[in-house]
Amino acid sequence: MPQLKPIALAVLALFSLPAFADDASSADTPDLDALSLSPSLSSSSNPADAPIFINANQLQGAGNASLEAEGNVEVFRGDQTLRADWLKMQNNGEQIDAKGNVSFEQKQDKMSGPALSLNTTRKEGVFESPEYELGSRGARGKADQLLFEGQDQYRFKNATYSTCVNPDSDWYLKTTDLSLDYTRKVGEATGAQMVFKGVPIFYLPWMDFPLDGGRKSGWLTPTLRTSGASGAEFSVPYYWNIAPNRDATITPRVISKRGLQVQGEFRYLEPDYHGQLNAEFLPNDKKADRNRYGIKWNHLQQISDWQLGINAEKVSDRNYFNDLSDKLSVTSVTNLPRELWLSKSQNGLSMTARFLKYQTLQDDANSIDPPYAKLPQLTLNWYRPNLGKFDFNLQSDFTAFSHPTKVNGRRLVAYPSLSLPLSSTYAYFTPKLGIHATRYDLSSENNTTGIHGATRILPIFSVDSGLYFERATNMFGKTQTQTLEPRLYYVNIPYRDQSKLPNFDTAEADFSFSQLFSENRYTGSDRINEANQVTASVTSRLINDETGEEQMRLSVGQRYYFRKTQRVTLDNSVIHERSSDILAGFDGQLTDKWHGSAALQFSTKTAKTQKASLDLQYRPGPGKVLNLGYRYDVTPSSEADKFRQLDVSGQWPLGGGWYGVGRWNYSLKDKKPLEVLGGLEYNAGCWAVRMIAQRYVTTNKQRNTAFFVQLEMNDVARLGSNPLQLLKDRISGYKTSQELNKEQAN
Repeated sequence: MPQLKPIALAVLALFSLPAFADDASSADTPDLDALSLSPSLSSSSNPADAPIFINANQLQGAGNASLEAEGNVEVFRGDQTLRADWLKMQNNGEQIDAKGNVSFEQKQDKMSGPALSLNTTRKEGVFESPEYELGSRGARGKADQLLFEGQDQYRFKNATYSTCVNPDSDWYLKTTDLSLDYTRKVGEATGAQMVFKGVPIFYLPWMDFPLDGGRKSGWLTPTLRTSGASGAEFSVPYYWNIAPNRDATITPRVISKRGLQVQGEFRYLEPDYHGQLNAEFLPNDKKADRNRYGIKWNHLQQISDWQLGINAEKVSDRNYFNDLSDKLSVTSVTNLPRELWLSKSQNGLSMTARFLKYQTLQDDANSIDPPYAKLPQLTLNWYRPNLGKFDFNLQSDFTAFSHPTKVNGRRLVAYPSLSLPLSSTYAYFTPKLGIHATRYDLSSENNTTGIHGATRILPIFSVDSGLYFERATNMFGKTQTQTLEPRLYYVNIPYRDQSKLPNFDTAEADFSFSQLFSENRYTGSDRINEANQVTASVTSRLINDETGEEQMRLSVGQRYYFRKTQRVTLDNSVIHERSSDILAGFDGQLTDKWHGSAALQFSTKTAKTQKASLDLQYRPGPGKVLNLGYRYDVTPSSEADKFRQLDVSGQWPLGGGWYGVGRWNYSLKDKKPLEVLGGLEYNAGCWAVRMIAQRYVTTNKQRNTAFFVQLEMNDVARLGSNPLQLLKDRISGYKTSQELNKEQAN
């Protein structure tokens, strides 16, 4: 079983002893490499090439037939050491017997017991009551007997394994019988149980596992969680290793308020294609009184020089994710794609054919307009640099748009352009000229535009230019380079009346620094803004001379319109403005403990802030992180989309091995929290426990509550519901207590 593989390999890596050498050159003395560790733990040099040294109070023998050593016996070979009170070798090292404080050491690893008897020819023998310490893995354990049963075959009686300093005090894994067969690369165990604080917490009467790091079919660790929408949930995944390049995980999931759900995941990997299929089915949901299902398929395939891709997702109903998902990111999904595409790219030329539809999950409180389907979309792009002194670029696509309630139609777009890049070490100047041509053919059904065909041709001219200055400075006690980078970007596009053209896929782009330096304020091709404008910005950076890392960055920019009236809008209104809002941004390492970032969008027309964000992170040491965030946005046209939020999260040691974690995301506009998360994590060194509670708002304005309890035995198993990904997503800088221990150790 995949989750038990680390147990098997780490539990008894020290017991996995390769057989003694049989060649005549080593017949006179025992080959200490017989007691070497598994390949991952063995010395990089070959022990068989190293000379053997034997020390003892008394040493006697009759040639090579018999050798006996007594009193503080020590046998050295390379980085391996064998010690005993008494040692006897017979028949040219064919039979080895050692008694009294027998121990074998290699680097950080050690095995010891009262007696060892081994026949190196038959590879048979016994190590009585061995105890082991894997210093390289921080693990230890013991067994009643280690039996050598032939070439690369071993059996352990009543063996234990733990990463705790004292295996009997906290937790250990115990098996009544464990065999490792390296000829078949398979391990088998009977009577396997995990004992925590003296209490067995799970038991497996029999199990097998791979010894070569491969996958093997079997049951995985069960999961238990609770949520407000579904109640208590218990799932037990079964892993099916179908083939080296195919596997599946089948998970029965018992949901107390709803019934039994079956989840499946199938993965495949071939030389020319790979993918993953996920499916879930809940028959007769007791709460919703209906069958419910979800399916998702991702596939990527190479066909000669072409790539074929499939990204398809479907659920049975609009509340599927709200009711049955435990992830906030999934509950916010509204449009599920069903996409098939075929593409080719070579020598700057790329071609793509795409078929795309969506399943839209409507919300009673907030109706959503489904996006247009693209059946198909054909794109052809060609970039040819160094065409003389020019760079040539062609962007083109043909799309057939389909919608159940809106006008359907076809759109052809072609945008060829030429640019002339001129640059030096301190400046650049890039003029560009292009022609954006668009052709529409519309159907008569649901057509309120008053047209059935239209053509739009727009010349687009732009110039991108900038300077680069730098100086040496000493700030924060470090030698640094400060830069000053002014930039001017000019765009000229004549006005064309586009009020009657349909809007298939166009929206106003989010106003940002990248959008300041774009030709069009809209995404998509249905609206091309008129422009006679210039964007001016300046950026200054601090660069650490020792590391080359950017320490801080400050940018300020604004767009200026030489033509006051902007007549190309989505709602056919007219915008009167001489300049855009001012954008300012900052990001930097304020001190060794503080990091900050901020962004601001300020309207010169109203003298008010339109958007603002502030993020501060305080990290004074390992396991200590506090995050403070603020978000403000009044730019959306819909009042429901405007927001003002405060976000506080962190992780902090409470003492005695305890850590507190939490997040509070609060809507100042609605005066209520959107997400509250809190919990405790305790680290005992070799095990940890996490207890997390989460309450959050779903897309339909309902609230869901979830609880996570997880017990983790270091490097062995995790029992319960796993909150780790949730904590990493919600708390910036969060690290598990085990990760913190490794940081402190280093």
